[in-house]
This record gives sequence, structure tokens and C-alpha cells, in this order.
Amino acid sequence: MTGVRFQPERFANPVYLLNLLYLGLGACALCYVTWNVAVRILGAVRTSVYLYMIPVITIVTSAIVLHEPITWMTCLGTALTLAGLRFDAPRAVGRHAERNAGAMAPQHRKISKRDTKFLFGMLK
Repeated sequence: MTGVRFQPERFANPVYLLNLLYLGLGACALCYVTWNVAVRILGAVRTSVYLYMIPVITIVTSAIVLHEPITWMTCLGTALTLAGLRFDAPRAVGRHAERNAGAMAPQHRKISKRDTKFLFGMLK
């Protein structure tokens, strides 16, 4: 039977263990905290628009860091993503604002010293 099998001896290798710690504590925790700060400042609807930028950022980062080729398909996908954001994002935010006109608006404010202290405290 072929498949994935658990090999606990791999955790004895410090490289594997440090990779897991980095991914679990470093990258995931940092993303979680920054996303929640963005939701607090911009509101949920405006922040969710940035989810559509993840593929574009991934393409650019992979080209710069990993030297992956940018094909015509990736250019087309990037153009379609950016066009969709350009034309629909303002309307989506506007529709949400109209629907929730009586609801409490999100706090639009700059990051305070307390937020910064919390963010960098998580990294220590």
C-alpha cells in the first residue's frame, strides 16, 4: 500500500522542527494578527477585497524570489484579477455600505502605539 506514513524520527532533525515552528508560529501568527488589525482599521468588507490580490502577489513574489517564468497565462490571470478588482470592488463596498447604513461603521483609525506594541509583542 502506498501512501503517507507518519515518521516521528524526522522531528529529531532540527531543520524540520525549525521549519514547522517558523510556519506555525512565525508566518501564521503574523498573518493572523495583521489581518485582524486590517479588519479593525478598514472593516471586514474592505479588507476582504484584498483576498483577491493574493494570486497576483504570489505571481510577483515567485518571479522575484524563485525566478519562475511569467507566462502569457499568468499575465492574463493577473490582468483579469486586477480588472475585476478595479470594476467590482468599489461597487461591492458601496453595496455593503448601503445595506448596513444604520449599522455601526468600522473604526477607521490609524494603528495606535498599543496596536504596535501588541503586534511586536507577538513576534518576541
